[in-house]
Amino acid sequence: MSLHPSPIGRIPAETMRVAQAAFPCGMVVTRLRDEFAELYRDEDFTALDPCRGQLAVELQ
Repeated sequence: MSLHPSPIGRIPAETMRVAQAAFPCGMVVTRLRDEFAELYRDEDFTALDPCRGQLAVELQ
């Protein structure tokens, strides 16, 4: 596989504090991360990646 899956890490506490202070109602980006972090994992897409590098031509 050309890409190595890596889990989404935890957001540092200070970053969370600043984001909540700046955007008390929340942001779409943070809500999406919280909602979809477990729904879409890198391992679910391994079949779509070529074994070695990128494809030279798009297969149909």
